[in-house]
Amino acid sequence: SQAGEIKIKAEDLFLKSIRIDAASLKFMKRLRPRAMGRADVIKHRTSHISVVVAEKEEKER
Repeated sequence: SQAGEIKIKAEDLFLKSIRIDAASLKFMKRLRPRAMGRADVIKHRTSHISVVVAEKEEKER
């Protein structure tokens, strides 16, 4: 998002690293109705996604 603000071309960027980590152990819990008045718990797990982009360096010949 900052690439447009500091005038860097998208062609000059590359993905330096991508990291996906599990978030805290707190789940978004929802109930799913089941037969005979029972319910199952649905755990919506969350994660943290970190993407690092860097500018390509031109190699001198």
